[in-house]
Amino acid sequence: MSNPFILIARIRVKEGKVEEYLKIAKEADDAVNASEPDMLIHTFDQDPTDPLEFTWSEVYRNSEAMLHHLNNCLLYTSPSPRDATLSRMPSSA
Repeated sequence: MSNPFILIARIRVKEGKVEEYLKIAKEADDAVNASEPDMLIHTFDQDPTDPLEFTWSEVYRNSEAMLHHLNNCLLYTSPSPRDATLSRMPSSA
């Protein structure tokens, strides 16, 4: 028996880097949609009260699909400004 696997990722973007992050997020979305048929649900939302916070919600068919996602080379094909756009979430988050 195979159970769905749910991943929720909260991201806080550095001030002044939101547009850059949105571009990176679209690239990631496009790569995932093209290469991961076992991702059943994939949403990307901006917090309505904090424009620097985003949430990715993803549902995978099973844990193997999640492992495929974590190892998806299309998401990591070249150096990018990802680290420069993200900031640490507050420790209480």
